[in-house]
Amino acid sequence: MLCPGVGVDKKRQTRTPQEAMGAVLTELRVKKDWSQRKLADVLGYDQSYVQQLERGMKSPTLRTLEVSDLVGAVERRIKR
Repeated sequence: MLCPGVGVDKKRQTRTPQEAMGAVLTELRVKKDWSQRKLADVLGYDQSYVQQLERGMKSPTLRTLEVSDLVGAVERRIKR
């Protein structure tokens, strides 16, 4: 399965669901022009955890997904 990677012309080969999730997380972070540090700060995690998520080395916890969804909801409200 190919997922968008960092940059317009790059594709990241993914072999596992964790790698696919990591590729999506990286794509969304890059679209926001955020560093891994900023994403980690917003989510309340260490930068190394975000790095491991993006590489597919860790699976996101339910809390991570819930916090991510909450951050997105807050951002949507702010834009209104």
